[in-house]
Amino acid sequence: MTSSPPPPDRYAEKPMYMLLDCYVLWSIGELSDELDAKLTVITPSLKSAFKVDGDDWRQIVAAGMQLPDDFSDEVRRLWRDNVERFEAAGARAVPLDFARAFVDEAFPL
Repeated sequence: MTSSPPPPDRYAEKPMYMLLDCYVLWSIGELSDELDAKLTVITPSLKSAFKVDGDDWRQIVAAGMQLPDDFSDEVRRLWRDNVERFEAAGARAVPLDFARAFVDEAFPL
């Protein structure tokens, strides 16, 4: 699958978007193992930055952003709806494009 490259300043201006994009991709089962491993390595730094407890980066992001308990479920539901709309139009939904659009809409930083 291809996706649009991020604007050059997307993460430079809003570094939190990188974590949120990854969280959304994880929620829909589309986060790469490589990126998940990199986030796992920085878990202690995230814990310190957010000043929250958690065993992994996902818990820390969820707690730090005060996400509701059913947030990932809602993201998955919206992803499935999005996939269905795209398929009905004869197109293919792109996970990264969905994640970016979702984050931009849900977290106007």
